[in-house]
Amino acid sequence: MPILSALFLAFAPAALPAAPPGLATLIVYRAYAEPILFAPTLSVDGHEYGELGQKRLLAFAVTPGRHRLAVKWPPYAAQYGAEIEIVTAPDQPSFVALEAHTRAFRQSQGSSLIERDVQTGATESRCCHPPR
Repeated sequence: MPILSALFLAFAPAALPAAPPGLATLIVYRAYAEPILFAPTLSVDGHEYGELGQKRLLAFAVTPGRHRLAVKWPPYAAQYGAEIEIVTAPDQPSFVALEAHTRAFRQSQGSSLIERDVQTGATESRCCHPPR
């Protein structure tokens, strides 16, 4: 069994795809981020890949190298978006967590995309599921 497949079976939901050989697996998850009723849109390198709802994750294969990720909330969510640039490695998973908090009158609110190491990302993303 390839190492990447074994890692997914050990740490992540069974529905996660394994990337084809030579590609990297990018897993973006949202264990908890306010506002809880709205889902931001995830973009990778300027292409929209879907909405990231509460306790959800998006996982897909990407080419190894630099990638710019961004989340944009719907205007009615009253939340700021976030961006991050990560470097992925071939045949390795990369985990990115979305965190966000809101406060009354937009005081100290905002979103963050945070790159996690494999062990932390695999553990934190256990509560998350692919979109329905």
